[in-house]
Amino acid sequence: MTADASVAGESFDLVVPTQAEPRVCVISMLHSSNIGQYGESKAADAERARSALNAVDEDMVLAVLADGHGFESNTAGLDGILRVADEFFQLATLWKVAVVAAYHTGVRLHVVLPDARNHFDFLDRYGDAVLIHAEADEEGLWVDAGEAFIRA
Repeated sequence: MTADASVAGESFDLVVPTQAEPRVCVISMLHSSNIGQYGESKAADAERARSALNAVDEDMVLAVLADGHGFESNTAGLDGILRVADEFFQLATLWKVAVVAAYHTGVRLHVVLPDARNHFDFLDRYGDAVLIHAEADEEGLWVDAGEAFIRA
């Protein structure tokens, strides 16, 4: 275990490319039970993070990994989070975190995505960083990232 990264006085689970030169800041929120009032608190955390990042650089990306039954049962808490996040991921779409990171660091990412047509809007935004494959070839190490496989 290690401490979270700190950017603009706020805590993040992942910062890309580095804490010293942040471009993408990720907050993880996984809940297996009703988030109740806690969901409102998490929405406030996301709003505070967005404000802090904007004070440093309005182009910095706030990304939220939010998944679990707790969000399904408290959509108001989830709506507050999604309202301020630039990008939203779930465990099934974990590959999107890698795509956003690749885009903001100038890396091209190879992706095997069986249902790419369901993600056209996202892929249009980050198309410069993605090369879609029909299947995983034997070159490089493919990593399972939810509904997709990825490699650099």
